[in-house]
Amino acid sequence: MDNRDYEQRNGATQGRGFRTGPSNYYLTLLRKNRDVVSISMVSGQKLRGVIAGFDETGIIINSTNELDPGELYASRLQITTIIPESPVAYLKETDSRK
Repeated sequence: MDNRDYEQRNGATQGRGFRTGPSNYYLTLLRKNRDVVSISMVSGQKLRGVIAGFDETGIIINSTNELDPGELYASRLQITTIIPESPVAYLKETDSRK
């Protein structure tokens, strides 16, 4: 079986090998809504900020820390949890009166 066939059947986009799935959907929602998140790393370090972007290797976070503002890069291999500070709306609100 060709690697490209495997990627196409398992949700990867052509050319980049970037898989779409629940984690990418979740990160896209957090980025578009500009939700503040806390990210726990394998080393025990915690990052807090807004997700500016992400790809298959890592996440860029705009820090909300007043003492150390700026952009941070976190490798996806080193991230253990991503916790939003407010609930995430997965579905759009529907008008039940129709």
